[in-house]
Amino acid sequence: MRICLPGEWLELVREPDNEHDHLAIAVVTGRDVRVGYVGRDRAAWIAPKIDRGYLNHAIVERVKGIHLDGATLGLVMRINMDGKEPELPVSGDRSC
Repeated sequence: MRICLPGEWLELVREPDNEHDHLAIAVVTGRDVRVGYVGRDRAAWIAPKIDRGYLNHAIVERVKGIHLDGATLGLVMRINMDGKEPELPVSGDRSC
């Protein structure tokens, strides 16, 4: 995830045939690099919407843990399921 930059477009790819989780959603960068999966709790809500044809757009907000040696990295994304493009929060925005 060190290659992900704030504002970078992401694709949420459903994997209904995933042997570990039928609700799996892979997170893929615009450079076609799979950087992980949406967490199960969120996938349970997002997967059915993708399956029903909701337009989804996602961008990188930030990478958690990137400045900590040996930390497990996590990707914070902005996702819109209403067809609108997500935006990065304005500096000082506490809504995220």
